[in-house]
Amino acid sequence: MTIFDRALWHSEGDYPDDLAPERAATHIGMYLAWCAEHGLSKPLAGETARDLAERRLTPAAFAENAGNEAVETAVLTAEGAAFTLSYYDNDGDETRPSYLDDYIDVFWDDGETIYHVADTWQNYARITPLLTRRLGEWRAQHSSIQAPCT
Repeated sequence: MTIFDRALWHSEGDYPDDLAPERAATHIGMYLAWCAEHGLSKPLAGETARDLAERRLTPAAFAENAGNEAVETAVLTAEGAAFTLSYYDNDGDETRPSYLDDYIDVFWDDGETIYHVADTWQNYARITPLLTRRLGEWRAQHSSIQAPCT
């Protein structure tokens, strides 16, 4: 199993003292929710699927319920894992887009750090068009995977 990101890595690292540890999962929750809504994650349990559809949980709370506050292959489909491997972190290769860079770009003015971004569905709606575009670009480059981009 590959782990791409985990809230614990953030909250136990160089993390703002003024924030609750749960805020370290906001960016993860947004990514996992988007994956679930675009068929890139494994099926969700009934209640978790309803919680997502009805927005009964914040993105970070969704991450806790759906993916143990981690982006990992265990919760992703094969296509989701391949896309995430390519996109989630570009390891400093600035010629490739990455989720973390895109997240910072979208929310640049929203707080002191990525952890200060409000854990809301309104913010989720701000990042999802870019994620959907990145998936479309990735699919175009990997034409053997022709699933529709929603």
